[in-house]
Amino acid sequence: MIMELDYIILVSGMAIFTAFTRLSGYWIVARMDPGPKFRQFLETAPQTVFAAMIAPALWQGGPAEWLGAVITVIAMKLSGNLAVALIAGVGTVAVWRALGLP
Repeated sequence: MIMELDYIILVSGMAIFTAFTRLSGYWIVARMDPGPKFRQFLETAPQTVFAAMIAPALWQGGPAEWLGAVITVIAMKLSGNLAVALIAGVGTVAVWRALGLP
C-alpha cells in the first residue's frame, strides 16, 4: 500500500518538529550556567516523570504490580542500575502472572 503524500508530509513534519524541540532544549541548556537549584531540578526531573508514569499502574494494579514495584526499588538500591532494576521488577510481575497467582 502506498502512502499518500499528505501523510508523508505530516509524519515528516512531526518528526522534524520533535527533533527540533529536543535538540533546542539541549542547545539552550548548554549555553546556560544553571544555579544549584536549577541543577537539582534537572537531576530530579527524570525521576518525577518516571514516577508519574508508573503511579497509575500501581494505583490500579494488584499484588503482582506492588511486588514488582518493591522488587524494582530493592534491585535499584542494590545494583544502582536502572535497567537491572526494571528487568527485575518486570520479571517479577511476569513470573507472578505465569504462575497464575491472583
